[in-house]
Amino acid sequence: MNTLMKWKDCVGAGWYSIVNEAVVAIEKHGGFIFQIKEKFGGLRIYTHGGDADAIDDIVREAERKASYVCEECGQPGRMESSPTGWYKTYCEKHHLDRESTW
Repeated sequence: MNTLMKWKDCVGAGWYSIVNEAVVAIEKHGGFIFQIKEKFGGLRIYTHGGDADAIDDIVREAERKASYVCEECGQPGRMESSPTGWYKTYCEKHHLDRESTW
């Protein structure tokens, strides 16, 4: 059983609604999710089975949406790199909070 609860520790709270919507849609099309994570500042969803064309569209749309949403709070955001080379998608506030720890 794939639910948001299973995947909520894999991404920040700002992406929960995007992930939940994708999980429900993927399961509706018979797909199985084997991994959800943040990688290089973007959302990644890995699936198996089901209606491949429909699921690919769902995954692509979820990943696109997340690229403009702060992973921490869900506000509009953008991807930036840190001085140490890590990429994250954050709003202005969370970018500034992050910069103070670099």
